[in-house]
Amino acid sequence: RAGKPFAMRYPRGQATGMDVREGFEEIPLGTGRWIADGEDVCIVSYGAIGNYVGEARQQLAEAGVSAAHVDLRFVKPIDAALLTDVFSRFSKVLTVEDGVRDGGAGSAVVEWASDAGMISGTEVVRLGLPDTFIEHGSQRQLHDEVGIGPDGTRRGRPPARRPDGDGGGGV
Repeated sequence: RAGKPFAMRYPRGQATGMDVREGFEEIPLGTGRWIADGEDVCIVSYGAIGNYVGEARQQLAEAGVSAAHVDLRFVKPIDAALLTDVFSRFSKVLTVEDGVRDGGAGSAVVEWASDAGMISGTEVVRLGLPDTFIEHGSQRQLHDEVGIGPDGTRRGRPPARRPDGDGGGGV
């Protein structure tokens, strides 16, 4: 678009939530979307990992926590209007992605909030893959191991520090 480089990320695994043969519609570049509203915390997901957020929201609801869910869809350009709404409404924001946590989508959200002057008074926790070698296994097994599956999202914190020194906390 507009003569500028553009990259698409194709995750492995099966599509969920829609028939991939029908129902295509153009998504305006740089726009995210509200999946569900809530009052206590906003979970901002990026990528297919967002499919776990519904399960995490249900677990949180059972514990009396009302969680909103936003699907970022794009990191660059990032949806400033959507994030303005999120940071105006919530004092707790959790980002979750199936990419590397450090320098990933969650970092882009924190950078945007800082640059926009909206980070003050907001607790942000970033969940994503640690910057270490991860063993083989099913996607669900590996997501659970590194703390980005539904249980990790519900807990809202990265797993405990591992012997190799990684597993650092959120922001």
